[in-house]
Amino acid sequence: MDWTDARIIGAMIVDCRISYNALAQQLDMTANAVRARVANLIERGVIEFDVVLSYAQVGADPVLVKVVTESNVTSDEIIEEIGQHPLTYVLNPFPDGLLHVFADYRTPSELAELLQFIRTRNTVTEVEAHTIITQRGKKGEFTKDQLRVLAALLDDVRKPITAIAEEAGISARRARRALNKCYDDETIHFMSRWNPNLGDSTAILSEITWAPSFDVAESNNWLYTTFDKQFWYAYISASQPVFFSVFVLEHVREMEEIDTVLESSPRVKHADTYLMYPSRLFPRPRRVWLEEMIRESGVVQ
Repeated sequence: MDWTDARIIGAMIVDCRISYNALAQQLDMTANAVRARVANLIERGVIEFDVVLSYAQVGADPVLVKVVTESNVTSDEIIEEIGQHPLTYVLNPFPDGLLHVFADYRTPSELAELLQFIRTRNTVTEVEAHTIITQRGKKGEFTKDQLRVLAALLDDVRKPITAIAEEAGISARRARRALNKCYDDETIHFMSRWNPNLGDSTAILSEITWAPSFDVAESNNWLYTTFDKQFWYAYISASQPVFFSVFVLEHVREMEEIDTVLESSPRVKHADTYLMYPSRLFPRPRRVWLEEMIRESGVVQ
């Protein structure tokens, strides 16, 4: 993957229904060239698309659970076991038995139950939870047309308007209006999930603990400025001055250089950097809750 792929992925994480023409304008490329790159990312499993309810709509928050296990290599068995919990959706394994579990929870009791579930798995020795700062969207009511449109998008979120309208049994104009309302109300997220180490680059994660003068926006900008075209994004802890920062490198030897820069910066208190293994993806809770909402509405037979 190169920086152009990174920009495509970044744009499609925000809105996976963005058109090839719109992407082409942003990247100063032809639409066919963008289409070919997206197809390549999909084929290699680097990116996949989904439609989910906003966090505000379901009253949920994302959490990153840092899990340490006894073994040097996190087993497929423990990954599969934790991945079957209904609140988890991504598991990122690292060397030395470290595992990051991403989940969505709606109440403190749901979070407590999830942590207890993970803590009591065989070989798990440490569990540390970080609620993650994220764009929450808004809460609102859905019209019947919106529900029909969303039902049509469940099997292919990038489906064109004409196909959506035909499947929903409404006109293309009504389908477009319903889809635009989902955007305007910010109740739905048309999103992408990506798996960087399935590409031909090397992804690493650095757990950065910032100095006491920590400022979220300033620290994020410093990472983008200092590590141009290497730093892709960070999961930001809501409870601690910690970023779980993802870098994508051309070669693993750049990992040591990044570590050196981080450790020498007065704004960084401590940094632990790990090589990322390919992620394991499971159904997102917000997708499951969307399917339940559509089913319970009765608008789709």
